[in-house]
Amino acid sequence: KLAFIAFFGNLFLEYYREKCAKNEEYRSQGVVVAFSVAYTFSAFIMSNLINPMWLDVFYMMPLVLYMLDRLIFDNKKFGYILCLAFMIWCNYYIAFMVCIFIVMWTVYRCFCGKCGAKPFVRMALCSLLGVGIDAAFLIPTVVELNGGPKDIFDLGLKLTKGNLNIFEVISISSIFLLLLIPSN
Repeated sequence: KLAFIAFFGNLFLEYYREKCAKNEEYRSQGVVVAFSVAYTFSAFIMSNLINPMWLDVFYMMPLVLYMLDRLIFDNKKFGYILCLAFMIWCNYYIAFMVCIFIVMWTVYRCFCGKCGAKPFVRMALCSLLGVGIDAAFLIPTVVELNGGPKDIFDLGLKLTKGNLNIFEVISISSIFLLLLIPSN
């Protein structure tokens, strides 16, 4: 799975380098290989090696971003919809986080790339269609988890009206990590 992550990361970076890199030092093959290896061996992916079922989303993410750029600039919808649907089918938990990144990536590519809001709307509609393809298994999963033993309302957690103490939210380890950050 790590080889797939490196391969698809390299393909996306190769595409992005050809399409977007204007500086000649960023156009070298060494930079693409270095960044694809850095993506493959990033701490987030390494920490998820204990859950190999989640690694599928990490090799799908560069492919989804490639198809997203084709959707934004070339108006090719089919590849993005299928890749997004497959990514959500592989693991909807991590794919939800990738979908948040997709929204941020689209805002960056559309509004910093000066192509306007129309591709953003196209991405939103195609994303809804990709999620709709997976609705056949997402809806029963939500229904099953809603009344299960880990339901948030059955555990007695009340997330409104100041019921959470600040010390319940911030752990001692978080405070310790904040103390380690050097101040300038």
